[in-house]
Amino acid sequence: MRFLKSRTTIMSMLLGVIVCIGAISCNKDDKGSGNNPTPTPTPNPSAYPKNVSIEYRASVASGSVAKATSITFTNETGGESTVNDVPMPFSKKIDRNVKYLDKAAIAILQNNSATPGAFSIKLEILIDGQVVKTETHSGNSHLNAAIVHFFQ
Repeated sequence: MRFLKSRTTIMSMLLGVIVCIGAISCNKDDKGSGNNPTPTPTPNPSAYPKNVSIEYRASVASGSVAKATSITFTNETGGESTVNDVPMPFSKKIDRNVKYLDKAAIAILQNNSATPGAFSIKLEILIDGQVVKTETHSGNSHLNAAIVHFFQ
């Protein structure tokens, strides 16, 4: 039980760090970088609060992963929920009332040490059926990854 509590604490800390990094990187100026960044939508605080449907997805992009060790996501109340020993692919839909700059986040912890080998996990966040954030992360025997979307 202590190991499970420790793992949940680590996932919560990882999610917190990702949120902080995301907030800081939102201020980054990509002008002149030559990488043609995706335009950031103009913030519209007056559009909030509002009800949205959020879907979190985690899937195996490559390699062999039958189950994720744990997945943590932002739940209906804005808190965090963690599920353990999760069959892949994973999908969770929730309805939530969000305020300006609330977040939706998903994090995965994968320990594939019993069957080591390269693998990739794709994480996605959909809002009202539209993909707003997607990233693919790779690992060999383990992986810690997270993505965050801020409502603005």
